[in-house]
Amino acid sequence: MANPIPLSKARAAFAELGDIAHARIEADEFTLARCERDAKASFDEDPIGALQLLGVVASFRWDDVGVQSNFERALAMGGSTTVQSNYARALGDINRYRQAANQFLLASGREPENLALLRSAIVLNFSVFEFDVARELCEKLAQRTPSLGDDMREDMKMIEGIEKLGVDLETVRRTIDCALSFLASKNVRAVGFKQALDVSDGDGCLYVDVVVRTSEVRARELDEEFTPVLFDSIEHPQLSSIVVGLEAAAQ
Repeated sequence: MANPIPLSKARAAFAELGDIAHARIEADEFTLARCERDAKASFDEDPIGALQLLGVVASFRWDDVGVQSNFERALAMGGSTTVQSNYARALGDINRYRQAANQFLLASGREPENLALLRSAIVLNFSVFEFDVARELCEKLAQRTPSLGDDMREDMKMIEGIEKLGVDLETVRRTIDCALSFLASKNVRAVGFKQALDVSDGDGCLYVDVVVRTSEVRARELDEEFTPVLFDSIEHPQLSSIVVGLEAAAQ
């Protein structure tokens, strides 16, 4: 039996960081420095793997320029759909949800049979309230599979409810972007969103919780800090119909 081809140091280190990210913990600087050395040592042998690893190291360090430059170089050198989807995940990990959605969409275009990529693009566009894009992509998904899944159906129902409520979606988008940028400035990762509608008083209100990877105490502190930032950033925040808060992820 032939021996399997061993992973380059870069790809082995990439797998290690992937396990750390999957566990939703932060890599320490010693680990990141070692992975960076492995990337540099692997560059001649595996330049795409090395660049991909450097991009992920940059995401752990909240270096958005490093994420973009290293992954873009890897793709320019012939990086696969997997590299592109990893680029999307690295962008999502630093709260760049719009850019992540675009990379998942590009990856889906390269590999249309991989419906997980299309679903990821739908979820991220829905999360940042790009409803026209999310709806169009969901229609594409429906053409490719007989089962959308409960999550997709619930997202589409939520879109209908929010549109009926009549809130200014552009204001919602700016508010969500403001929250993600604020969290990035604090090196706090957003890991999801929860949307809910309240129409009990006749006027209606949209509630959005940004789920963050931090303690409950820190999430409450950040929530209080975010309110004046929102007022300074959004001219008419519409707090009577749009409420955005921060919630700690379940441990």
